[in-house]
Amino acid sequence: MGQSATQLANSCYDAIIVGGGHNGLTTAAYLAQAGLKTLVLERREIVGGCCVTEEIAPGCQASTTSYIASMLRPEVIHDLKLADYGLRMVPSDPAIQVAFPDGRIVPWWASRGRAVEEFRKYSARDAQTFVRVDDKLKKLARYLQPFFLAPPPDLDTQSFAGWSDLFRVGKRFKGITSQEIAELISFLTGSLGEFLDRNYESETIKTLFLANNVYGKHGGPYQPGTAIGLLFHLLSGGERGVVLEDGREIHARMVFSNADPKRTFLGLIPARELPADFVHAIRGIKMAGPCAKVNLALSEEPRFTGTPPTHTALERTFYTMVPSLEFAERCYDIAKFGEIPQELWVDCVIASNADDSLAPVGTHIMTCFVQYVPYQLREGNWDDNRELLGDRVLRKIAEHAPNVVNSVIARQVLTPLDLERTYGLTEGNIFHGDLTLEQMFFMRPVAGWAKYRTPIHGLYLCGAGAHPGGGVTGAPGHNAAKQALRDLKQGWRETRRSAQA
Repeated sequence: MGQSATQLANSCYDAIIVGGGHNGLTTAAYLAQAGLKTLVLERREIVGGCCVTEEIAPGCQASTTSYIASMLRPEVIHDLKLADYGLRMVPSDPAIQVAFPDGRIVPWWASRGRAVEEFRKYSARDAQTFVRVDDKLKKLARYLQPFFLAPPPDLDTQSFAGWSDLFRVGKRFKGITSQEIAELISFLTGSLGEFLDRNYESETIKTLFLANNVYGKHGGPYQPGTAIGLLFHLLSGGERGVVLEDGREIHARMVFSNADPKRTFLGLIPARELPADFVHAIRGIKMAGPCAKVNLALSEEPRFTGTPPTHTALERTFYTMVPSLEFAERCYDIAKFGEIPQELWVDCVIASNADDSLAPVGTHIMTCFVQYVPYQLREGNWDDNRELLGDRVLRKIAEHAPNVVNSVIARQVLTPLDLERTYGLTEGNIFHGDLTLEQMFFMRPVAGWAKYRTPIHGLYLCGAGAHPGGGVTGAPGHNAAKQALRDLKQGWRETRRSAQA
């Protein structure tokens, strides 16, 4: 910051971070903390990537792409002393609140005891099942938790490092029973809908689970692999150079890309620099983001039918509008063929109820996460259909909060194409690649390259396209920095041994 173009071009850094998203900033902070001279490069005029607060109308600010930070890793908060710099986490309770077509508002409270009491209103059996299943899920999640802030294992059985990794993984599963192994495989590969149908009888309670577990993913709730969300949300948390568009070249010992894998390896690096089989694997990463975002500035607070009059402002913050699993499945079926569904799944956050500094007194901010929508339309284009999408989102909201439509001061609609063009998300995918089993753990971003390193020595991947994936966690940035620091230390040891020899 503050350097002239000449000074910047003539400087040499220990590390350069390409992209100032939250994972890139996390990587930079850890490297700088370790004493490395670090530079962050960002193409936009604001850092933060998709985790930014921007003005959508005069004096009105919104989190334009992200909306909650429930998975930000406590280790990252502690290590980087973020609280000392003003970070304050505002709890959302109820964490989920579903608005049903019949006017009911059903909350999922943070307190398990309070949640069980709520569930008991709809099914005493399901309330009891919830306790049993919740205990089981948390136990299974403990086996996976250590992998969240560590590189995935190297499955190369031809090397000592590969066997060492397998031994490390095996130790973490010490004590796991055959029944737990079967359950873990079932959660990793099965569908959310089938799991819920097997275990719960109340459609209301099934819909609460749906509202919390299929964000931003391809596939309706009955698609294989969607049950993994039940576990994922319990885990919350040589000389190289960079050439800028104007031709300036900045040198560094290491370069970290916070861009998604396709943008990094298919757009920022010449194909001749990479192995053909690696490029082929990168091209095969499933993207085609199924989500959109609509941000609203309103002249009055949305009044959702069925909200108890005793609810506090924080309890009037989060509403989900998805009536059933079948509705979600139909919505996805329509979108996967390139059409915008008439009826959409919409999650609303009335952000000004949690932070009244976002807008002037009397003005309210509501951000809406929308799925499922196609990245590529079968007919027409997103520039011509952007406002159609916004209209359908407002129509859905009006079913539950009729006062919203006539209180809109400003509306910002971000289609999958806008997410790609403005925020650099290839195909509008908010996770830098789908969070499906074949694209997670040691398969992320592609098999053989899951430890943040890349085929180019000194180039690392530090964004959500690396393990453990998307969500506002900081984990990929943390893990990439730690891996690079280990590599530096190993390189220093090898250099020292060579010198002594």
